[in-house]
Amino acid sequence: MSFLRRVAGLSLRDRVRSSAIREELGVESLLLRVERSQMRWLGHLVRMPPGRLPGEVFRACPSGRRPPGRPRTRWRDYVSRLAWERLGIPPDELEEPDAGGQDGVGWCRGEERRGEEREERRGEERRGEERRGGEEGRGEERRGERGEERRGEERGLKEQQRRQRIV
Repeated sequence: MSFLRRVAGLSLRDRVRSSAIREELGVESLLLRVERSQMRWLGHLVRMPPGRLPGEVFRACPSGRRPPGRPRTRWRDYVSRLAWERLGIPPDELEEPDAGGQDGVGWCRGEERRGEEREERRGEERRGEERRGGEEGRGEERRGERGEERRGEERGLKEQQRRQRIV
């Protein structure tokens, strides 16, 4: 992000959000670019004929003992979740060879459209927060008040539960 700040002629002392700089320069977020390329590769994998090695590796289930502890997140799990969130494709359908369609670019176009919509929503949410917050401290005060209200409600519920146990 520092290179974009230099291009825009800004420093961290100017206190300008990275999202505002990206928007001003017309640069998409890095996360969106990475996710789009992963979805593009997933589309290739899903459409690969059964004999191709990359497709076989993607569909393979390793056998044998696992080390103790939580399993590491596999690329397959991450991309399956991403396809579910972005495109609404259940992970089971990724196992089927024809899940992504045969048009070759459907995955990419669908992802671009959804990614742009998500970025627009995030920008609108940020602008809405800035408008509602007004001054810097006001938004934090509101969040604190809500937290205190919730704590008060929780205390009330706990007291009711104690009374019921006693009676």
